[in-house]
Amino acid sequence: MLVEESTSNQLPLALEELILSLKQNSTCAVRDLNKHDLIVCVLCALMKECDLQPLLIPQASDTKKTSNETDVLPVRSLPNIWKNNSTHHYNISFVLGHFLKNRFRFIGIPSKDSLIVNVIICGLPQQCYSMSIVCDDYVRIKDKSWDSVASVFFNLRDLSVKFKNSIAHPVRSAVLNEEGILNASLLGIPYEIQLKILGYLNIKELAQIAQTCQYFSYLSKDQRIWKDIARTVMTKSEIETIEWSGLGERSIDWKKECREALRRRCKFFHIRKIRRCVLKS
Repeated sequence: MLVEESTSNQLPLALEELILSLKQNSTCAVRDLNKHDLIVCVLCALMKECDLQPLLIPQASDTKKTSNETDVLPVRSLPNIWKNNSTHHYNISFVLGHFLKNRFRFIGIPSKDSLIVNVIICGLPQQCYSMSIVCDDYVRIKDKSWDSVASVFFNLRDLSVKFKNSIAHPVRSAVLNEEGILNASLLGIPYEIQLKILGYLNIKELAQIAQTCQYFSYLSKDQRIWKDIARTVMTKSEIETIEWSGLGERSIDWKKECREALRRRCKFFHIRKIRRCVLKS
């Protein structure tokens, strides 16, 4: 059972056991879990659904301990130090499968009724994913006795979709891309397929995707993409003329030719519009 399938009567067993273990844990900063604690528990369960496992960080006195498979905790438990007692900030480390080199730092910062979530990939520079969660949209604590843990949650499907789309899936894809493993992301597919997909975009859409990251900014300049776009903005005879006049396929700047074709088209339609206005007057 996934988190998004939760109902007011039933939660995934792993999530319910995690919440109950924290509530009964005397080492917790807050014995009665608040809304922020509960949201963090849900997010940890969602991370687990994306194969992101909580990691046991060695104590400062245990300097000889190194990262290995025994450091990975089951989803039904979290590290003892998962929340700062003074700042009430959450700090939990995760790993993806056996890729222990790239750890994730899950940082949760309570802000009134919201929780600001940041996930940083420690092994990759400038890789940080963030979102803000309004706790009241998903948690409603009426009775601290908690006869039913599931009864305090609602609309978890919405939280699941938003968190996975904004953080969990991008984080997972970033590590797999770094390891050179194919995955369900635009960056995680072969170069030739990326070119094919970008070739279906119009100029405005291509400009937008070029602004997303340095890689797509470089990829959007590939002449093969602009030749595909040229076929949509130019006639067949225009393309043949350009190919015959060019010294070779590599010497043709298809991006420049597309811009010139669009300028000619805009000028043509502008003149037609002026003529129509003159005739109407």
